[in-house]
Amino acid sequence: AVYRELDQEYQRQKSLTNPPSLFVAEIPLFFESGGKRDYDTVIAVIADPEISYQRFELATGYDQKEFNQRMARQLSLHNKARQADYVIMNNGTLA
Repeated sequence: AVYRELDQEYQRQKSLTNPPSLFVAEIPLFFESGGKRDYDTVIAVIADPEISYQRFELATGYDQKEFNQRMARQLSLHNKARQADYVIMNNGTLA
């Protein structure tokens, strides 16, 4: 469903009189769903697990056990970084 919606939006943007020169998509579970084959460039935004957990807990209210279960179903940060064309370390604050 995510890829279908992205494709529809991409086609809409492409059909504009002045289409944008860049189309950026934020895709959950990108590598796990085999999405890399459809994109020219992939940027992985990752953070240290401790920081990721703090953000997860703040956003969801779930505990460490739930965080660990979700992370276990995903590729490791190392594997995501290896597969990406660029990696942004997101350990800082929004500021």
